[in-house]
Amino acid sequence: MGKTPLARLIYKDHRVTEHFDLKAWAYVSDLSDTFMVTKAVFKSFTLQSCDLKEQDMSQLEANLCERLEGKRFLLVLNIASPFIFGGWKALQPHFIKAANGSYVIVTTRNELSASSIKPLCVYYIKPLSDEDSWSLFVNFAFGGQNPSSYPELEDIGRQIMEKCCGSPLALRTVGCLLRLKLQVEEWDAVLDHLKQNLEDFKTAMNNTLTLSYSTLKLSYDHLSAQIK
Repeated sequence: MGKTPLARLIYKDHRVTEHFDLKAWAYVSDLSDTFMVTKAVFKSFTLQSCDLKEQDMSQLEANLCERLEGKRFLLVLNIASPFIFGGWKALQPHFIKAANGSYVIVTTRNELSASSIKPLCVYYIKPLSDEDSWSLFVNFAFGGQNPSSYPELEDIGRQIMEKCCGSPLALRTVGCLLRLKLQVEEWDAVLDHLKQNLEDFKTAMNNTLTLSYSTLKLSYDHLSAQIK
């Protein structure tokens, strides 16, 4: 639904940059690995390589605490794993000496993970409305041209839009694929692909992952053999 792009917009906003002494963005694949989490956060704050090994954990922790001491920081943890409580609990002591007003933003698609860290607040990213979905799709699919100039494609396009379920990733991927391909046969083929793949995979994965798989596979299928 676009949680990472939204967090990135916040992270890069000039008002945010001016407000904090330090900013860091850390991608963490598994928050259960305390050493790797701490190392990733430290590297994000220092923008330097870190050669410390797992046996140097105490030194790594001391370095991170020293870096944050007295500083008002913003940390974005972009999480891949849903099991994060242990790693989060291990990180918290490193923030004690930081200045008041420091914040941590955690992105996750797992509601249980979000609640386990006892957040100050939770923001749910909802699907786009039909109006916004159509606007986004048209922007990419027609390359700035007026879609009313192609009435035979509008009905197919709206069916494609509905299959994207308000997902910005899906709408953009499919829109880019169809960009300036203004033949009815090509749009029908994309619609048929979405119908078939969503039906085939909806029982195996949740809706968002199914949609991402279907639209990205569609894009892949249209690549040349060499690029594949």
